[in-house]
Amino acid sequence: MLKYIKVNESNKDLAIEMQAEIFTHERSPKQIEQGIKTGNPINYIVYNDQKPVGIVGYYKDANYPEHLFINWFGVVQSERRKGFGKSIMQWLIGQCTNEPAKYLTTYTEKIENYASVKMYESLGFKIRDY
Repeated sequence: MLKYIKVNESNKDLAIEMQAEIFTHERSPKQIEQGIKTGNPINYIVYNDQKPVGIVGYYKDANYPEHLFINWFGVVQSERRKGFGKSIMQWLIGQCTNEPAKYLTTYTEKIENYASVKMYESLGFKIRDY
């Protein structure tokens, strides 16, 4: 069973390390630190038993009040193709239903992240060009 631990001062180094591993070309330690200080974004480290397997979160943007945006969703390379991604996203969707936003939105590269796009579609996301 997966366990979700909110990123805080005591585990932020692990969150930053995981972000760097998963998102080799794009990362933002400052955004993780901002989330700890302000509560936006809200990020979680995902564990399978005691092993960290992924990171996920969401944020609000005052310019788009009807949207919540997925933040740093990913699974470490060694744990991919085991169903963790879909389970994590289903959990996040459940978390976001408690928020007043109407839409859950994410940005991804369609070609580079083909498997992610297919997973999003299977969960009911509508794919739009950006």
